[in-house]
Amino acid sequence: FSYALLEAVAGVNDGDLRTGLSRLRGAGLIFDVGSDAESRYSFNHSLVQEAAYESLPQSRRQLLHRQIAFRLEAGSKAKGELEPTVIAHHYSRAGEAEKSFHFWLLAADRSAQRLAFAESVANLGSALAEAERVTDQKQRTHLKLDAQLKLGTTLALYRGPQTNEAGSALEEARILAQEANAGPQLFQATWGLYLNAARNQRLDKAKVIGEELLTISRDVGDEDLQYEALHH
Repeated sequence: FSYALLEAVAGVNDGDLRTGLSRLRGAGLIFDVGSDAESRYSFNHSLVQEAAYESLPQSRRQLLHRQIAFRLEAGSKAKGELEPTVIAHHYSRAGEAEKSFHFWLLAADRSAQRLAFAESVANLGSALAEAERVTDQKQRTHLKLDAQLKLGTTLALYRGPQTNEAGSALEEARILAQEANAGPQLFQATWGLYLNAARNQRLDKAKVIGEELLTISRDVGDEDLQYEALHH
């Protein structure tokens, strides 16, 4: 951890903070790992860090996580070096499930851009777990739908559009889109299921899904989608 971040969230003056750090160093509980340009410290063992963390009341922990997430987000934006997984972790521990969700989604997008599809799938799993913690049912459904569609697309690229994994993810996305009455997302999920059936030579099923695409596109009133559905 850096001195700058510690100073921002500790809530004590500089003199007391430096005295406290000196005592911890003297006791061998932390040591310096930073450079002349930036003061950084590390616990001497993960168990020491764990014991310190467990000694804090839950409310204090959540407050610190929230402050850390906010500082990291603001600092990363200023430097143009966002660390979405770290920020997502702190928002999650702060009880800010929706904010954590969006940073996990951002992390998944960045992983996919690097073609690190396994990492992207894992990040989307974390995003879905955070979405489940959102109390507002309508918002929870929309968040899950966004993540589930990305998961279906990512699995299609990673494992192949014909795989059961991609099909299951897209089927779940279709159910969520129907629940949310989200026409364009319903078309997207159904199109993925069409491709899954066609690649698996399940042509009767593909024909039925193709007809569903046409119905959805007409309901949405999107000419581009209607053209795509007619093509299939």
